[in-house]
Amino acid sequence: MKTMSRHLQRAFGAHSDSALKAGADIQMVRRSLFLVFLKFLRVMIPYWDKLLICILVTCSLSVVRLLTPWLDKYFVDDALPNGDWELAWILIIAHVAIGLIWWYAATINTIFTRYIDMRVLADLRARFYEHLIRLSMTFLQRRPTGEHMYRSNADLNAVMFMITDILPQFIESVFDFLLVLGFLTFLDWRVTVVLLIYMIPYTMLAHWIASVERRFDKEARAKSQRVEATLQQGVAGQLTVKTYARRQFEVHKYTGRLIDAWRSQMKKSYTGILRGQIIGGNGLLPWLKGFFISAYFMREVILGRLTYGSLLPIFNYMNRFSNPIQRIIELFQALRVAMIPAERILQTLDVAPVVADRPGARTMPPLQGRVAFEDIHFSYEHNVPVLRGLNFEIQPGQKVAFVGYSGAGKSTILNLMLRLYDPDSGTVRIDGIDIREVRMSSLQQQVGLVFQDTYVFTGTVRDNLRFADPRAKEDALWNALRLADLEDFVRNLPNGLDSDLQEGAGMSGGDKQRLGIARALVRNPRLLLLDEPTSSLDSETEARVLETLKKATRGRTTCLISHRMPTVIDSDVIYVMDAGRIVESGRHDALMARRSYYYQLYSLYFTGKGEMAA
Repeated sequence: MKTMSRHLQRAFGAHSDSALKAGADIQMVRRSLFLVFLKFLRVMIPYWDKLLICILVTCSLSVVRLLTPWLDKYFVDDALPNGDWELAWILIIAHVAIGLIWWYAATINTIFTRYIDMRVLADLRARFYEHLIRLSMTFLQRRPTGEHMYRSNADLNAVMFMITDILPQFIESVFDFLLVLGFLTFLDWRVTVVLLIYMIPYTMLAHWIASVERRFDKEARAKSQRVEATLQQGVAGQLTVKTYARRQFEVHKYTGRLIDAWRSQMKKSYTGILRGQIIGGNGLLPWLKGFFISAYFMREVILGRLTYGSLLPIFNYMNRFSNPIQRIIELFQALRVAMIPAERILQTLDVAPVVADRPGARTMPPLQGRVAFEDIHFSYEHNVPVLRGLNFEIQPGQKVAFVGYSGAGKSTILNLMLRLYDPDSGTVRIDGIDIREVRMSSLQQQVGLVFQDTYVFTGTVRDNLRFADPRAKEDALWNALRLADLEDFVRNLPNGLDSDLQEGAGMSGGDKQRLGIARALVRNPRLLLLDEPTSSLDSETEARVLETLKKATRGRTTCLISHRMPTVIDSDVIYVMDAGRIVESGRHDALMARRSYYYQLYSLYFTGKGEMAA
């Protein structure tokens, strides 16, 4: 995967998404159409041998198709008038043989083409997803989830067509054009000149129509991704939608955006219909061209300058001469239209992760659990500081809590410990090591995490637990469940560890949190990070989860973020934060005795005058 990421950065020229700190959206840099095409074409390199076979087979079929009109000519001019059945049978057998060869070669070509299509699409999607999840949380959160999904499906499908179909068809068309050009010029050079002149207005009209179609395609894709984002948000937020009685509003909003996207799609479709009726294979311009040239050659036959049979190869080559040119023009215009999804994909692929392993980064040694923040300054957006000169040290085995109002910077501390972000200045050290000097995965794989809302993945209990450690043995899974007080719950499920959790459907909030705790404990981490682990639970469930957490945190360095005061009382050290700074620290009793900031927070919580925001 790391090799894949390097390929992406080399191929697509990724730049850092740190620009998002300034609040700016990523804007597309204008690129040469040819350069964008070449960037995506590099995905075809692993399949060059199969692509070469497809091109060779296609060119061979073009040569074979040149022979068929001459067989027809001899059949009409020689075999039929002279009653030469021997020649007729030879020509018929030749026709059948050519047909069988063409069918066999075309079948091989189709098989390889479909193989390349599916592999390239799978490769593109895998690379896009692998790159996407390496980007910063800021970048991911600035766009709706539905937009990312639309780009990874509809847009990538269009890009796949651009990569796998346009190049072989272009090579085939150029080869066909040059091949027929020689034959048609040999038969009548004047017709060749007329066809070349005809291509001038044809090309200009095709370019104009493609420009209109490109504009409508860009509009349709932007509106279609809004539809997908609206659907995703409506399903994800169904509890809020139902409890606020906003079902009808959401339906109207979704339907309105759906109709809006449909209108844009229809504009694009009507433009495509217009293109087909005017310049398509059976459109007005090709029909007029064919009519007048056919009339000219029929006149030559009537005057006795050509035989009837000669019309067959002439008409065939005439169509084959103009069709490749039309295809080349249409492929170029199709490439221009396909640039819309390609550019949208590059809006993601051009962004490099803010946080990445340094060259030569080493593996993080087994953690002991000592954490130090040294003069940390950090901001998500430029000139909007979140942490200001933060300094603290956590000893191995300590339980430390961070409390404060919303926006004080509590959760940011955990983000920096996990190296989801790098500080603007200062150093985060774990066991005395600057975490920027080690591979992120080697650090993150040794840390246990429990969030406010435990995400339950599609799959079984075993799948969800092994998400933390795919190599965990069954004894380790049961031990983690036992420590999380979830063993009885799992044993009572129909299939135990192999019971399908269906993304947590039917599980209570407490059970989900205990599953999250068990998942964190599967790693047997020396460093355990808890971010509001009980904030979404009722008091009774919270009390049970707190008992679970007491067992889970024994012997581990634990960092707890919480605004629920019962969860922090037994901490070894409580850091009180305000506006990105630590304003107080100490044990609960000592802080209460000072009757200062912590005392006010504690009093507000328990007297019911107000509760700190999450």
